[in-house]
Amino acid sequence: CALATFASGACTATAKQIFAALNLKASKSRIQDQFSNLLTVLSVYAPEVTFHVANRIYSDEKFPIHISYRALLDASYRT
Repeated sequence: CALATFASGACTATAKQIFAALNLKASKSRIQDQFSNLLTVLSVYAPEVTFHVANRIYSDEKFPIHISYRALLDASYRT
């Protein structure tokens, strides 16, 4: 999950390298949609259960996170 969120923010060559390393064949948008759908299905199936992913990516304070990337993470991965 952490590498999928990381790949979501990558562009061109970096994205291709991450997808190749993870052996992912789907597009970024398809993977984001699938994670979002999974989280929705889990919450409907068992609303009393909270699903937490324990992955984390740290960035240096010198490199601000783009607002659009943060919005994508919130929408697709509910982070």
